[in-house]
Amino acid sequence: MNSIALIGMMGSGKSTLGKMLSEKTGMLFYCSDEYIENENKMSIPEIFKKEGESYFRRLEHEAIKELSIKKNIILSTGGGVVLNPENIACLKKNHFTIIYLNRSMDHIMKDITIENRPLLDKGADQIYEIYNQREGLYKKHCDMMINNDSNLNEAVDKIINILSIGVKDILFGGEKLLICIPLVSKETDSLINDAKKALKVQPDLIEWRVDYFNEIEKEEIILNLKLLREVIGSTPVIFTFRSQSEGGLSKLSEEERIKIITTVIASRLIDLVDIEMSSGKPFIETIKEEARKHDVKMILSYHNFDMTPSQSFMIEKFKEAEALGADVAKIAVMPVKNEDVLQLMVSTLQASKVLNIPMIAMSMGQKGMITRIAGKLFGSDLTFACMDDASAPGQIKVENLRQVLSFMTGESEEEKESD
Repeated sequence: MNSIALIGMMGSGKSTLGKMLSEKTGMLFYCSDEYIENENKMSIPEIFKKEGESYFRRLEHEAIKELSIKKNIILSTGGGVVLNPENIACLKKNHFTIIYLNRSMDHIMKDITIENRPLLDKGADQIYEIYNQREGLYKKHCDMMINNDSNLNEAVDKIINILSIGVKDILFGGEKLLICIPLVSKETDSLINDAKKALKVQPDLIEWRVDYFNEIEKEEIILNLKLLREVIGSTPVIFTFRSQSEGGLSKLSEEERIKIITTVIASRLIDLVDIEMSSGKPFIETIKEEARKHDVKMILSYHNFDMTPSQSFMIEKFKEAEALGADVAKIAVMPVKNEDVLQLMVSTLQASKVLNIPMIAMSMGQKGMITRIAGKLFGSDLTFACMDDASAPGQIKVENLRQVLSFMTGESEEEKESD
């Protein structure tokens, strides 16, 4: 698990929640304000009164620089840490997961006292002005946002659960809609060339649909995975091996398929494995056991290429995936009418309120294209985009998807790169 930096308004519970996270994870807890006070032998109000806010912000930046190089820590930051982009740059450079604790102003106003808050020297009502100034920055810079209006233990458990699904530096369940590019290559040369092309557009993950490959034997697959790794480096890989009955191209028996999947998992050349729920509990249990042993995350999927089931059915499928031990639950269904697309969105949103694992959800085909773009709005954490050949109906070319996402967030590609 990466180090964690908590950002948010004064009174949002950063220190309290940070200490609880520390107790549950064993990670050391630091508070940047306390660090500044100890280093300068003065309280924050005294520093503000004697030297002013500009001087304090310089001290705060130095503290963030020093604390951000520490490993495996939880850092509670001051409410104004986001005012200096260099503070965020330090945290991101050192691979901190930045969590925004979002608490309603009503709850903050009930708990906050102004005596030790130098920015509220003219009264507590100043806090609304500060909130309006900073809220957009908190949302812009965070990797995930957690609401902290009710049960602290639930908030802590949710953070731990989401972070445990992290793959390398990729965070499922965060604020960002992840983009995965499937590789549907048929032989080695095209697999490597396709991987090089995919890498140029900087996907969050790459999926290898091995059932499209011509040579489906253990030795050949391991060899090609090694070659693939040489090209893509640390980019996370989803390994997917569908049978014909699951919408794939493989004609191998279940026994042959499970041998290949478990061998690949044991190789540690992949990061996630995607298994269809229709494979059955014994098949899933075998994969789950091997995946846990080798720290590979398991996606459990339900596909329906003919129609969209009822909301209750889809919600139960999400729950079933979690009950079977999935790290990520996935549903992809075919809309027959426009209402089916809305049905998929509502089902996912409702399931997101009760599930403790991240979800992937999409409505396929032309009608369902909006679900591949607006996934985060209804609780889906990942979307699939193609370069040339799509591996499922309705996949959008990655360059078009990025343009639309940039338009929706109001953030240009240049701004993303500067962050």
